[in-house]
Amino acid sequence: MILRMLRSTTESGTGPSPLARLLALLCLIGMLGITAPVLIPMLRWVFDLL
Repeated sequence: MILRMLRSTTESGTGPSPLARLLALLCLIGMLGITAPVLIPMLRWVFDLL
């Protein structure tokens, strides 16, 4: 849903309002912030195995 909102903003004039675009970006940043503490140790573990 969020990706669809962001993708529709690239089409000129047909995308959602700037407020909806900002909310979608904030949601993506929030999701990255939640998953980063989990992903970073996993990436370190994978690199240690290589």
